[in-house]
Parts: sequence; structure tokens; C-alpha cells
Amino acid sequence: MFLLAIFAEGSIQLVPDGSIFIHILLVLVMIAVLNRTLFAPIFKVLAEREQRGKGNLAQAIQIETRIEQGNKQYRETLRSARTAGYKAMQEKRAVDLQARERELEAVRKEVESRVTSERATIDRQAADAREQFDPTSLGKEIRDRVLEPLENSGT
Repeated sequence: MFLLAIFAEGSIQLVPDGSIFIHILLVLVMIAVLNRTLFAPIFKVLAEREQRGKGNLAQAIQIETRIEQGNKQYRETLRSARTAGYKAMQEKRAVDLQARERELEAVRKEVESRVTSERATIDRQAADAREQFDPTSLGKEIRDRVLEPLENSGT
């Protein structure tokens, strides 16, 4: 306790009296003066920075929006160009395929006509050969060529 009493005697004790209001008034005046002289310029600079930041943010958002729109338009243009390219390739293939089919049909017809004409020629030659074929004269010719030399050489 003794220690507590020593600390209590050396300490300053505030007694509420009329001077407290003067102290409060002085603190309020000091806050007002500090707000005008020191804090007002700082708050002004901070507000300007915030406005610039908001402006820069708004510009960045606008730029980002324009970029997204440009990318979207680029993708759509690319997609439509690719589609048109594929369509043109398919049309070209169809035209080429039709031309090839026409050529093949022409070659088939030409081959068919050649085969038909060659068959007709062969049939005609076979008919001519049948008409010219005389088994009696052929037998006599064979006898004359083969058997007569044998008879002549044997005697």
C-alpha cells in the first residue's frame, strides 16, 4: 500500500473544473487549423489522385471493351472467311468432280464404241474366213504339199 500511496502523491490528478472546457476548445481550434493548413492540401492531392485513378480506370475499361469488341469482330470475320473458303473449296471440288465424271463417261463411250467396232470387225473377218474356208480344197492342198513330196522321195 505504501508504494501505491507514493505513486498517488507524485501523479497529477485532473479535477474537472472550467479549464477543461478551454482545453477542449483549444484542441478543436487546433484540429480546425490543422485541417485547413495541413490536411486540406493532402486531402486535395489524394482526391485528385483518386479522380485520375478513376479516369484511368474508366479509360482502361473503355480500351478493354474496344479490344474485346475488336477481337469478337475479328473472330466473326475469320469464321465467316473460313466458312466462305470451305464453301468455295466444296464448290470447286463439285465442279471438278462433275468434269471428271464427264471425262470418264466420254472415255467409257469411246471405249465401248471401239469395243463394238472391233467386235464387228472380228465378226466380219470370222464370217469372211468361214466363207472362204473350203475344206476340200484345203485337204487337196495339204495332200499336195505334204504327201506328194513324201511319195516322190520314197521311190
